[in-house]
Amino acid sequence: MEILELTTYLEGLKSQTHFDDMRSNYIRELAKAIGLRHKGVIASSQRFYQLTKLMDSMHELVKQLHLYCLNTFLQSRSLSVEFPEMMSEVISDQLPKILAGMVKPIIFHKK
Repeated sequence: MEILELTTYLEGLKSQTHFDDMRSNYIRELAKAIGLRHKGVIASSQRFYQLTKLMDSMHELVKQLHLYCLNTFLQSRSLSVEFPEMMSEVISDQLPKILAGMVKPIIFHKK
């Protein structure tokens, strides 16, 4: 788990497949962590279920947040405001892909 936490986000931004691989590994590690708890297995499973349901429900909110960030970024260009390099890369390269539907969200539960 510590290795996943030390991975920089820039590695994930290089390609969608690498980023998807990172997310899958993270989910796999979460499942292992839940499986390792001998006491309160049912409580751990229920908590994991609740957290994944929450993550699923946040997709629309996050999409609106992405749109707001992109609009703010585009407006700031006309005002000559400078964003940090990492933030500029995420906004200019990744947000249009997300908003165009080229990046698929991870959905844990079927609707």
